[in-house]
Amino acid sequence: MDNQKKNYLLIAAILGASICLRAPLTSVGPLVADIGNEMDASPTLLGLLTTLPVLVFGITSPFINLFGRRFGNYFCVMIGLLFILSGMLLRSAFGLQELFLGTVIMAVGIGVGNVLLPSIIKSSFPSGGGVMTGAYMTMQGIFAGIGAGLSLPLARKLGLGWRVTLLIWAVAAMTAFFLWLPQYREERINKVRSSFQLQRKSEKREKSVWCTSWAWYVTLFLGSQSLLFYSLSNWIPSMLEDRGISAEAISMIATWYQWSGVPTTFLAPILMQKMSNKKLLAAMIGLGYFSGIVALLLAGSSIPLLLLALTLASASGGANYSLSMAMIVLMSKDAREAGELSGMSQCAGYLLAASGPVVSGILYDYSGQWTATLLFYILVTIVLFVSGQLLMRHIPS
Repeated sequence: MDNQKKNYLLIAAILGASICLRAPLTSVGPLVADIGNEMDASPTLLGLLTTLPVLVFGITSPFINLFGRRFGNYFCVMIGLLFILSGMLLRSAFGLQELFLGTVIMAVGIGVGNVLLPSIIKSSFPSGGGVMTGAYMTMQGIFAGIGAGLSLPLARKLGLGWRVTLLIWAVAAMTAFFLWLPQYREERINKVRSSFQLQRKSEKREKSVWCTSWAWYVTLFLGSQSLLFYSLSNWIPSMLEDRGISAEAISMIATWYQWSGVPTTFLAPILMQKMSNKKLLAAMIGLGYFSGIVALLLAGSSIPLLLLALTLASASGGANYSLSMAMIVLMSKDAREAGELSGMSQCAGYLLAASGPVVSGILYDYSGQWTATLLFYILVTIVLFVSGQLLMRHIPS
């Protein structure tokens, strides 16, 4: 098989895996009320359910990078897809305990893709890392929107219920697994393994990325955005339902929230490489997020204002997320450092983000309204703004 065909197959495999990295999570948010009613679970417990994947990402990320070096990134991604598939089957099949256990297993698989795909892109597309990062981030955004938008109509209008609705994404995981099978060949695994071994022998070990300030800025930039994304994705339907918005409108708004960030997801890494004033790009992201949350606080039940608020938040979040992933690819010297930085930023960043949905549920439980939660989000946008400015100081013009 010639190299060009191999690259096309690898691109298809990366894009196929990216479908499974967000949609199985964003599809849960609109169904939280249905799950809670059937399982008799409180908002705080449901907040824990939606936080579990983010917590798993944070705990497992450093170990995933080590397994990738030991067994090969391609093999680990393929196994990760099997985890996603088995976790989906388990969470939809039985009771509350299996729902949580299946979510954890699925999250481990998603974490594998989150950590290792940037390293694979760094090693396989050295000259087109920014474009490839934007492409797979865009695919995530498109299907995250489909997951958020179709959940309620499928569960309620078509009568599938939340279990079957969530199980639909198992088809995507199975398809992605078969796309990765051609990548798992002995010569490719040996090539990746020997590449890491040669790097370790030929290079003097520099200080760990955990000891560099710019890596922590990447971590805060990614972590604050992830906190906002997972919190909003899971609680927007409940927020809107409390404002008297219909189920049909909630479904449309949830889809709009996911999809309105797709263009900026693709464009942000490209703009970063072209713009001379990179601080301006980070400032636009931070101010956009801040403005979106403030507008959401003030929008009431006005559909146009809600759409405007979520457009600002989503466009900023999409740009932030793909920019963070692009930083991992572009600021790393090689695939080894890209894997280390990916593991670090997603470990600490997602541990920070894991607090978001739980804190959101607790604030709502104690106050009986969403104002306190939205004020908490505003504080997080300030952290995002500051970390973005500090990070861009380390990017050459």
